[in-house]
Amino acid sequence: NSSDPFKCGFPASNTACTTGSGYDYGHFLAKDTDAWAAFDILGVHEYDTQHAEPWPADVTGGKRDKEVWETEMSGVKWWPEQGPSCDIKNGVAVAGWIHSALTVGEASAWLYWWYQSYYTDDNEGLLLMSGSSASGCDASKPTKRYYTLGNYSKFVRPGYNRVMVNGAVPTDVLLSAYAGTDGTVVVVAINKGTAAAMVPITIAGGTAPAMMTPNVTSATDNLAAKTAVAVSNGTFTTNLDSMTVTTFVGK
Repeated sequence: NSSDPFKCGFPASNTACTTGSGYDYGHFLAKDTDAWAAFDILGVHEYDTQHAEPWPADVTGGKRDKEVWETEMSGVKWWPEQGPSCDIKNGVAVAGWIHSALTVGEASAWLYWWYQSYYTDDNEGLLLMSGSSASGCDASKPTKRYYTLGNYSKFVRPGYNRVMVNGAVPTDVLLSAYAGTDGTVVVVAINKGTAAAMVPITIAGGTAPAMMTPNVTSATDNLAAKTAVAVSNGTFTTNLDSMTVTTFVGK
């Protein structure tokens, strides 16, 4: 049910499409020295599988220095998050898209498609079409995906670098961490499970903030700043409620 002129299938099932003669533009570009030198940013979408892919093993060395920007993603017709919806389930799903792009795809930018939907029956916009009351949503109010995108964009600012997260993480929890040049530390935690999860977090490799402030998006909260959590010897423990996106910020 989507544009597929080469008949590759989604995900690709046609062998020709997985060995370099289908939509594999990245490999074609990487194999052509002039083509690879002619651009600065590799723009990608995330529609096919709703998650990012890592750099291919055979694209090596300095070729991986290109920035990757995820330039369009949304809930469109025929995809699981087509909508229209405004609930925290959709918000958590969108946060998962962002997490995947930043941590697996190593993206330097992540953009939603439209600010507001053009049609009443989809999630192509961060906001639903004005006047729509589909799925019990009030289209005059922001959706939860609007706020869970904010869990990243409000706190992970231009110039920040993503830092590694090591150690065991609960099955339904997604963690990513970022550092600003001014000493700010940001940790984004997604709990996509149906139960709360206790997660100990240790900040290493630099001076840890004394306090970390959680900013929560849930079924009832919208980027709500909660009571700051004390950091002791670089470690703090947090209880993540089910179906939440929480951004911890400290300096």
